[in-house]
Amino acid sequence: MTLMEEIVGKLTVRMMLYKRVENGGVFVYRIENDDNNNDIYFGNFYIATFDDLHSEEVWGVGYSIESALENAMKEWDRGEGDDCQNPFREVLEKLKKDKNT
Repeated sequence: MTLMEEIVGKLTVRMMLYKRVENGGVFVYRIENDDNNNDIYFGNFYIATFDDLHSEEVWGVGYSIESALENAMKEWDRGEGDDCQNPFREVLEKLKKDKNT
């Protein structure tokens, strides 16, 4: 296997959601394939991040805001365990509640 670095195109990153939570904030970004970019074959997707006021880290990926948050919630549970409140669960529950009202 040969590792290589090659620029194949450009993507646009749009912030779609921000929610302040205890000890930081949860962001969801939409990663968009630029229209004239024929060398990138994947479609648009979302990433969910947590910013602890010192750095921002990607925790989940999905094809909707909700699926990115669900993926991040599972990863947080796996990585942080029950010791820390899951910020992605908090945001996802609030998002679902707001949709139902």
